[in-house]
Amino acid sequence: VLAAIAAAILLTGQTTESYLISGALLALAVGQAAAALIQDGRFRSFDSHEIERARNQHELSQSVGRLAERVSRAEDMLAGPERERTGAIANELHSLRETVSGLMREATYRPRMPDMAPPANQPTPEPARERLELLLEPIVELSSGKTEHYRALAQMTGGQGGPVDHDVLMAKADEGGLRGPLDLHLMRLALPVLRRLRQRHPALRIVVPIGRATLQSSGDLTRMVQVIDAERDVVAGLALAIAQDDLAVLSPAGIESVAILGHSGITFCLAASAPSGIDLALLRQIGIRFIDVAASSLGSAYHLPQDWSEFALHARAMQMQLIAGAVATGAQADLAAQGCRYAYGSAYAPPRKVRNDAGQPASAAATQAA
Repeated sequence: VLAAIAAAILLTGQTTESYLISGALLALAVGQAAAALIQDGRFRSFDSHEIERARNQHELSQSVGRLAERVSRAEDMLAGPERERTGAIANELHSLRETVSGLMREATYRPRMPDMAPPANQPTPEPARERLELLLEPIVELSSGKTEHYRALAQMTGGQGGPVDHDVLMAKADEGGLRGPLDLHLMRLALPVLRRLRQRHPALRIVVPIGRATLQSSGDLTRMVQVIDAERDVVAGLALAIAQDDLAVLSPAGIESVAILGHSGITFCLAASAPSGIDLALLRQIGIRFIDVAASSLGSAYHLPQDWSEFALHARAMQMQLIAGAVATGAQADLAAQGCRYAYGSAYAPPRKVRNDAGQPASAAATQAA
């Protein structure tokens, strides 16, 4: 601002006094700029030294204040006799120049502390980007102890708050209206891996979750059917898991979506279910072949409850496979072995993170690594 005022005086005034006044204002402007440079440099250098920063700021404020006082004295001299004004102002300007030069030298040559912050022009590392990763949780056949199928799980990594696990991620997607895109993306991640796994184990399946919002959206259903049609060679190994609570409140459009997916060759799994109130005959009609029951529903005794044993017998008679889910203890594993064919949970094996190139042929993965 002071520099702009000085320029205006130079343009409008043509006397020696005008040049002297403008010179004084310019000197003050340069002095303030130098003070700002020193202050900025010290702030950058001593970011972790609050006491030193406060002291430097106080000294700089005093220096600028003294410059302002000297310009005021130069202005007062203009009111004196004509003969004294020019010489006195010239002397004051000379002194101001020396002060400004000293400030500039201090800004240029002042030594920096050894533990100073890195120079501002050094690139700062970019924050890690969030990534949606595929995890596969083994589903173990209890009679043999071998992994026969997998559950597809999603995990968000790279954020500042740490990984976001599958259940939390799905709940957030439901709340935010993003369940359809998330389900479709997880399916796209799982299908190439499924293709490669079935080359060695043709009977293997991957159970992929699907939400109520996805089934009730015609747009999401259309995109999902397009993906399925493009992956016809592995559709037989894909099972879509619908939560029992979601299935119970499906709209007519959602029920129609289940039928369309069933005609496309998709097998379904009833997830998060409890034996009571399940109509096995109806479930079989809509294409459900697996029933995932929580291990906590198996009871706490050494033997399955009577109603649970009858349910397991009825399910096997209808060729529906029972999966004990979230088995965490040895006691739950023993109960699961009495009524279920499959099980998963921390009592068996943890979910495994899938590499980005896991679904590619070996030659393609090697090319990417190179």
